[in-house]
Amino acid sequence: MLNYKETIKQLPNKLYKVLKHAGEIGDVLGIKVYVVGGFVRDLILKEKNFDIDLVVEGDGIFFAQKLNEKIKGYINVYDEFGTASIELKNDIIDIVTARSEYYQYPAALPTVKMNSIWHDLYRRDFTINSMAIKLNSLEFGNLLDYFGGLTDIKNRVIRVHHSSSFTDDPTRILRIIRFAGRLNFTIEEKTKQYMQKALEQNMILKISDDRIRKEIIHILEEKSFSNIISIMECYGIFQNIDPNLIIKKDTIKKLHNLETSICEFSKYTRNYIDKNIIKIMHILESFPLDKLSNILTKFVSDKKCILTLIFTLTKKKDVYIKIKNKKLDKYDLYKILEPYSIESLIFYYNDCENYIIKDHIRFYVKNLKDIKIDITGKDLKSLNIKPGPIYAEILNNVLKAKILGEVDDYIDEINYVKKFYNIRKNNIDT
Repeated sequence: MLNYKETIKQLPNKLYKVLKHAGEIGDVLGIKVYVVGGFVRDLILKEKNFDIDLVVEGDGIFFAQKLNEKIKGYINVYDEFGTASIELKNDIIDIVTARSEYYQYPAALPTVKMNSIWHDLYRRDFTINSMAIKLNSLEFGNLLDYFGGLTDIKNRVIRVHHSSSFTDDPTRILRIIRFAGRLNFTIEEKTKQYMQKALEQNMILKISDDRIRKEIIHILEEKSFSNIISIMECYGIFQNIDPNLIIKKDTIKKLHNLETSICEFSKYTRNYIDKNIIKIMHILESFPLDKLSNILTKFVSDKKCILTLIFTLTKKKDVYIKIKNKKLDKYDLYKILEPYSIESLIFYYNDCENYIIKDHIRFYVKNLKDIKIDITGKDLKSLNIKPGPIYAEILNNVLKAKILGEVDDYIDEINYVKKFYNIRKNNIDT
């Protein structure tokens, strides 16, 4: 039997101690304890993965409480599921009772019951994620590989356990593509046939928007996300989500270049940049504008983000036409681009190939986007200017002057107001 004790010892000391303590507590309680899933896969691949999932053949919640007494974290207990999690400073340890599950109908949430480690591993998605390492002291580091996961890792293939895997849980279609792209593994031939059959049966349409959204966000956060998107398009997965969702080769190229654009613009702004929103804009850039609202809930749940996406995509052509003009002054450029978020501007920049448009967007973000005036309505009142619509007119003119470089600081702004107001007042009086 293969043993990974020495490999585990090379982990960061705090994680090694957690695994060691887990095994020791299992010894005291007389129950078997295992670390399972992606952690084991990546340990074998020598990839960093500090997400620890523990499975116990016994009362998972009671075990978690005892472990937490030792490692002094913050415990969350989920009685209805027989699971718990322990939050440490930078890590979360998930603990479950070994269980089996079955699906009453395709794409249903599983019905779960306590069972052995074999059944717990068999219920998992792919063989490479269905291995465990025992943590009890006498067998610490021993690998449990009932389903050939180690061989599949060596052969760099991803394989499901049985032919109904994708119909039981169609989200596995999205997950297998994600792992294939992340690990640069191929999909085993029979597994590919099972997946294609599930796609022909439109199984993805049986997944709720919440579950699709969760899987898509995981994909967008992968380092190799552009490759994953390309694989999804090759298998027609986007068309299964919506027939109008077509990813062009040009879009893949833009996604591949996106990180470079984000890095460039991050030099010019202190604002947080939501990379996922920009990626979604690119994925939906060819989607029919009048049908956007029908698909967006599969990508985002936040209403503000939905509005940003719709606004950005529907205004794209209009923005390009307006800023293609070489004779724009700085204030004109400001007024055109000011309504758009930093994510929208990076999307426009990364999306278009016209150098004039790209230069204008870069110039705006670098030099104009954060220009603000210092004076307020209180300053205008102190200058004995009667409140009213004129306030908006004056403040807008001060902003324009500042953008055009005619004023610089607060004193300049005050002097500009005095001059502007006196000229305007004289014109009205005469």
